[in-house]
Amino acid sequence: MAGTQVRGFEVLKIGRRIRGLSQVEVAQYYGICLKTYQRWEAGKTPVAYDDLKVICSDVFKLKMADVEKMAELAKNGDNTDAAA
Repeated sequence: MAGTQVRGFEVLKIGRRIRGLSQVEVAQYYGICLKTYQRWEAGKTPVAYDDLKVICSDVFKLKMADVEKMAELAKNGDNTDAAA
């Protein structure tokens, strides 16, 4: 199933979980309303690419490409510890 497109909300969920942050912490660090972040992460409201990129780099301290790769693995059910 390689090539499955990862959506923005999936990147947010995975990045946040990798860093062990709560939704409240991400929203505070990024300076947005908690409800806005929750809507983004739930996929109810699309997250802008620029916001996604900045959250990955500045809040999660991760390269967006790495988070996308992890999200794709999670989406495809790959639970190996290859990244650990």
